[in-house]
Amino acid sequence: MRNLNKFFIMRDGAKIFAKIVGSGEPLLLLHGNGNDSSFFDKQINEFKRDYKVIAMDTRGHGKSDKGYNLNLEDLSRDVLDLLDDLKIQCANILGFSDGANLALTFAKNYPKRVKRLVLNSPNKDFSQVKFIPRILSYIFYYNLKILSKIFTGLRNYFSVYKLIFDKIKIIDSDYKKFDFPVLIIAGERDLIYLKNFYKIAKKIKKSKLYIVKNHGHKVARTNPDEYNKVVLNFLKKEVK
Repeated sequence: MRNLNKFFIMRDGAKIFAKIVGSGEPLLLLHGNGNDSSFFDKQINEFKRDYKVIAMDTRGHGKSDKGYNLNLEDLSRDVLDLLDDLKIQCANILGFSDGANLALTFAKNYPKRVKRLVLNSPNKDFSQVKFIPRILSYIFYYNLKILSKIFTGLRNYFSVYKLIFDKIKIIDSDYKKFDFPVLIIAGERDLIYLKNFYKIAKKIKKSKLYIVKNHGHKVARTNPDEYNKVVLNFLKKEVK
């Protein structure tokens, strides 16, 4: 398939940008908070050899329309609209950080639309973030909240940033719906407590956990060779 950069219209009329490259099984990439689809540049160049890679800018990010009341449930409907527009019934999905939380929310809401799921540093709620980065985030949040009331240009940025505090509405019984393989991958020095990745892995029957040694939260960028190899090996295994 030729490279395609396109805006897709959501059910409420918002325009969501996605770039599509490669051919094969669909692989949707969901970036983290404050990023855009370019976060995965070091993955896209490799993944496109075997997959139809769909890298979207989630609402409020990148080239997509701004949003002022963002939450994971609504963003999961954007993902659904995008897949429906592309006539993709079932996709492999990889999400990083907030994108992993979005991927988890989508999988909970629409489990039949997921073939394989890769969760890179998910966190069910913000209490799972380590103490110092958690405190710094709260300080930044409250300063940004005040500034966004003064400078309206910061309203979208504030709406995006507060997504990090949006708790995933998932209960243990939801994980039982996951009848597809799940890879949880994170850096050993992630800003999220590692024990939380182990907890999620235990709740999902077809899960695998991989910790990349000596790397932090953005391991996809700091160690793309190992990251890509692990993800591709997982994706290429036959789904039983």
